[in-house]
Amino acid sequence: MSTSNIRPRSHQIEPKSKPSAQLTRCDELWYEDGSIILAAEGIGFKVYRMLLAQHSAVFADMLALSEPSANIDPLHGCPLVHMPDSAEELRYLLLAIHDIDPAAYLKRASFAGVLAVAALSAKYDIAALQDCSARRLEYWYPSDILRWNSTISSRSKLTSADHAKSLRVARKLSLDPSVRVMMMFALCEMGIKAIASANLEPDDLEDVMGGFVKLQVVRRIRSFSWLCGLPKDCPNWRACSAVKAMLFKNLVDLDPTTHKLDLYSSTTEEDLSQHMPQGRDLCSNCTESALDCIRTGSFDIWGDILTAFDHHV
Repeated sequence: MSTSNIRPRSHQIEPKSKPSAQLTRCDELWYEDGSIILAAEGIGFKVYRMLLAQHSAVFADMLALSEPSANIDPLHGCPLVHMPDSAEELRYLLLAIHDIDPAAYLKRASFAGVLAVAALSAKYDIAALQDCSARRLEYWYPSDILRWNSTISSRSKLTSADHAKSLRVARKLSLDPSVRVMMMFALCEMGIKAIASANLEPDDLEDVMGGFVKLQVVRRIRSFSWLCGLPKDCPNWRACSAVKAMLFKNLVDLDPTTHKLDLYSSTTEEDLSQHMPQGRDLCSNCTESALDCIRTGSFDIWGDILTAFDHHV
């Protein structure tokens, strides 16, 4: 795992003797026999110093700095160390460290929890947790279409800000480049407004928008090619040609999905009928040919996703 994002250790922690009476205890991470108190944003965590040291050389250095008696908290008789992290992210990290099975903890953790553990395990050089959190991010952002579709419901709860944060965290981990690509693709599916409001890094914003434009072009070519021809077995080619000309405006010129990447719409006859001109319809042969083209084209686009963000692969 890369540790290039770890700041100089002397800048990461500040052992101080600020009384813990000014701290709010985190009940789930306040062990009466704990041997060190970590504090962040006014929240105190009384945990086991040796467990921290076993997981991280950075924490081991921190413990060495907290040895002098001046750092002993007078109320609880153990060192008090103020951390530069958010209390919530530190809480997730400490829960993972103190769990008997950190990998299992991360499997049941929320997306925010996984991101927090990923970010701080990279910062504090905790290799085992970096590996576990990387595997969880690969679960949320798979490059296989069947696995992607099977996790849609879980991903639907995420915001554009979640995807943007996952991109920032991914830089800190040695993830397969395809995972970052799928994070960008998830933003493309949410649409331009979501991308614009996601507070992306400038380079990420350029990459996401570039991929969005490429995939929109590919989508139209692959999914709408049926509008430009007729199947050989069409029994009423004049009428169907006229309907397709009108549909071209409805589905392409006036495409309501231009603001987002919608790969799987109009995949049933009922979906397609919603776009039909009033009182007009395609013959059954043209309808089946159109749906087959839409379904095949939508899935064929999957092979274009990685190349749409080609310099990340």
